[in-house]
Amino acid sequence: MHTHQPWATLMGVVEQPILPILHVESPLVERPVPIWPCAKLVTDDDLGRDLAQTLGNHTVCLLQGHGIVTVAASLQEATLAAIHLERLAEVNYKALAINRPPRVIPPDEIRQLKAHGVSSDVRWAYYAELAGRPDPGRAP
Repeated sequence: MHTHQPWATLMGVVEQPILPILHVESPLVERPVPIWPCAKLVTDDDLGRDLAQTLGNHTVCLLQGHGIVTVAASLQEATLAAIHLERLAEVNYKALAINRPPRVIPPDEIRQLKAHGVSSDVRWAYYAELAGRPDPGRAP
């Protein structure tokens, strides 16, 4: 999935790390989010390969000056990754803006969340309800 979400795009433009500082979203960025240093449209195989190499085995990648990409087993999971990345980027930016170092969620707390947290189906249903969508089982 590719989006042009403003907070994550800004963090990529200024090469600012997006830290795991929100409980639910923290597993997404427990490893640094890669940045593809290019704002081009991916219009050929060479650009696609280069972006894929930058993405590696990550779920998300910042496209410097252009947005983000997410990859997942389903459209719902890719959408959740985009939502979670944007929430993290916004809160990271606001922590920087008030010049206060945020508490970074440590690896042991992220592991506990991953072991005992809710499934992506539950998260999808939550956002579907917020959007007033009557059938949360189907992607938009």
